[in-house]
Parts: sequence; C-alpha cells; structure tokens
Amino acid sequence: RTNKNNRWQNTNVNSWFGVDTEVIGWQSHVVALLLHRNDITALDEPVDEEANGNNLRGILPSSLAWLSQLRYFKADHNELWWSLTMMNQPLLTELTVRNNNLNGTLPSHRGSWSLLKILDLSHNAYNWWIPASRKQMKFLESLNIANNQLSGKIELTAQDRWNLITFSVANNALTWWLDPDWSTQNRLETLDFSNNTFAGTIPSAWAALTWLKMVNLSVNQLSGPIPTAFSSWNKIMHFYASWNTLIGDINDLFPSWSTLEKLDVENNRFTGKFSLSRGQLNTLQTVAVANNALDRDSNHNAIIPFALTNRWESRQ
Repeated sequence: RTNKNNRWQNTNVNSWFGVDTEVIGWQSHVVALLLHRNDITALDEPVDEEANGNNLRGILPSSLAWLSQLRYFKADHNELWWSLTMMNQPLLTELTVRNNNLNGTLPSHRGSWSLLKILDLSHNAYNWWIPASRKQMKFLESLNIANNQLSGKIELTAQDRWNLITFSVANNALTWWLDPDWSTQNRLETLDFSNNTFAGTIPSAWAALTWLKMVNLSVNQLSGPIPTAFSSWNKIMHFYASWNTLIGDINDLFPSWSTLEKLDVENNRFTGKFSLSRGQLNTLQTVAVANNALDRDSNHNAIIPFALTNRWESRQ
C-alpha cells in the first residue's frame, strides 16, 4: 500500500501494512518497513526462506529517502529491480532484499549505512563488488551476496574494518580470495565461498579465524593441502570442500577437530586411511569422502572406522 502522492510526511501511516512507527521527539517516524512476507506479526519473527513476499513489483520510490529514522528495511521475495540509491538513511541497521532483481548502485553518501549490521543482497543480479565508499561499515556482522553475477577478485582487506560473523558469496563467478590479512575478521563464524571459480591454495592465515563454525569451499578450483594450522579451528562444526583438487593425508587435519559434525570432501585427491579421535565418534553425524584416493580394503571400499558406518553418506 502506498500514499497517492508518495508523501510520507504529514501522513498517518500507522495503519499501513508492514509499516512500524515510533514517536521520536514528539513526532511519529517510520522506523521499519517489513515488506518481505504477507503475514508479518513481529519484527523478530523468523523469515520463511520460501515466502512469496508481497508481490511488490517495480522500482523503489525515491520518497523512501525521506524516512530519516528508518532502521529496518526488509523486502525479500518480491520483484523489485534497479537501484537502492534512496536507501541512505543514517540509522539503518538491517537491509535485506533477498530474491528480487536488483542490479543498480548503492547509495554513495558516506554517512549512510555506518550503523548497518545486516546486509543481504543475495539472489539478485549484482555484478560489482561493494564500492570503497561502503567499506567503513564497522558494525557490519552479516553480509550475504550469494547468487548474483559477481566475477573477478573480492576487493576486501583488513582496512575495511568490518566486524563480520557471517559472510557468503556463494554461487557467483569469483576467481580470487580476499587479502590474506583479512584474517583480522576474527569474529567470523560462517564463511561460504562455494560454487565459484576460486583457484590456488587456501590461505594459511585463516588459521586466525578461530571462531569459525561452518566453512564451505565446495565446487571451486582449489589445490594443494588444507593447512595444518587450521587445527586452531576448535569450534568448527561443518566443513565442506568437495569438488576441488585438494591433496594430502586425510588424517593430517580432520582428527584434530573435536567439534566436527558434518564433513564433505568428496571428489578431491586425499590419501590415507580415515580415522577419528575418540571425541569425534560422539559428535560426527555425516561423512562424505567418496572419489578420493583413500586406502581401500580387499573389497575395494574405502577403509572407515566401524563406528561410522551408519553415518557414511557415500562410499568409494
């Protein structure tokens, strides 16, 4: 629902669907636009990944720039396209526009987005990396640009001063990593680079990312061993690196991850006889190591611990 003249000021919008207001300085201001699903009841309600949005279609109106107190903008699963240049509100903390057809530019004003914590641009048509004017988002905790048309190098270094916990660029056409010094992002818990064209070895500097719980490097062109320095990942729960050309003894690293629950390194060139620490027998839920060069028994099956046979997803 929109105002006939695209005017937000001097208009009672409290009854508008998906609009939350708050009295600030004796005046009512719009603080949230929740347009991401058609049965919204609360700001913190979990979002259904398959939600159909609100059938919004077209270009976002420039009048949104009037909403100087806006903190939350959620418009997932609609048919919005072109630009977010009007989303320059200085108090914005969450911006999610997942699953639209956006491909335009971001606001260039340096004061905008300085408080942003969550940015989800996934499942759109972006083909550029975040511009330099946006790199001082020092409170940014979650960045998702998966399923776009990004290519080339991720231009993100330690100087970007983000505070990321979750980072995903899955399903693009990226060819090169972050600067190794980016390991200063030491609050990271989730890192997803899957389904790109990253090549070369995995940076050993990532050993500093000791809060990691999920890493997905699957379906790339990675080679060489997984650095043994990653034994410092003492909170890792899910590790996926299938469909690469990684090498090394499979026991050089994985047995040191006592918190591991899911492991998928299928279609690589790992060697050796798979083994586990005593603690992993209690935590590990699924294992997939098919199409490697692991030691085999007389029946040409990969040799695995007997305790894992019910959790084995695929065998050679």
